[in-house]
Amino acid sequence: MAVALHILLSILKIAGIFGIILLGILLLVLICLFFCPVVYRGCGEKNQNDMKGRIKISWLFHGISLKIWYEDDLHYSLRIIGIPIERISAIFKKRTEKQSEIKQSKEFTTVEKIDMKREVKENEKQPLKKKKVLEKRRKHSFQDFRLTLKRIYDKIKNIKEFLKSDQVGRIKKWLVKETKAFIFHIKPKKLKGTVQFGMEDPCLTGEILAMLGVFYPLYGEHFTIEPFFGEKKLEGNITFRGRIYGIYFALLAWRVFQNRDLRFIIKKIKYL
Repeated sequence: MAVALHILLSILKIAGIFGIILLGILLLVLICLFFCPVVYRGCGEKNQNDMKGRIKISWLFHGISLKIWYEDDLHYSLRIIGIPIERISAIFKKRTEKQSEIKQSKEFTTVEKIDMKREVKENEKQPLKKKKVLEKRRKHSFQDFRLTLKRIYDKIKNIKEFLKSDQVGRIKKWLVKETKAFIFHIKPKKLKGTVQFGMEDPCLTGEILAMLGVFYPLYGEHFTIEPFFGEKKLEGNITFRGRIYGIYFALLAWRVFQNRDLRFIIKKIKYL
């Protein structure tokens, strides 16, 4: 009895150790997802002759990184722990190709026979099916047309009433608020550069400048825009750097889940 109790306790002890290890791994994964940011940085340059630029996105302290650059053509490079993804995919591709070749050779004969039988049956049934379909269409075409018109009218009426509801009004305000918060979260923390632009029509240049002025809080004082009136021009350079945290999206998902108006609208849309 004592030996059995001792074995049971040792099994429970080992199971507890494994449980703690798994819990620790899960906690580490959650910390990485929520608090390890996705860092992005890039630069670009445009002049009269050419245009070039690059952007790098990395996560887990450059453990996973994606680099995209443009110099006469678009290029990209994805690396995991410094190893290009092409090498990793080539290893898996070789294995899958061998397995698929074996499966194809076994399944080819059976699939071919089944397809032959299906073709014969379908060819026999086609004339009968066509006759029945034509008869049904002739009988119900006018009735279906009237019903579809009535349904469209009823749907338009229901949608108009739905858009005037209080829930839709509150959701619009909520979406504007969340969109602003999202833009300010993902926007670059460091942004520098200059843009020189101009159109042949001075009025159009002024309109574009006024529109860009609305977005001044996003690009800030370290980014200058120089307009050229009466001259068609687009030149400049830019460097930027920013980071995005996973915890923001987790909190956003929680706010979406808690929003009663949003749940009401989703349910209502299903029955419109």
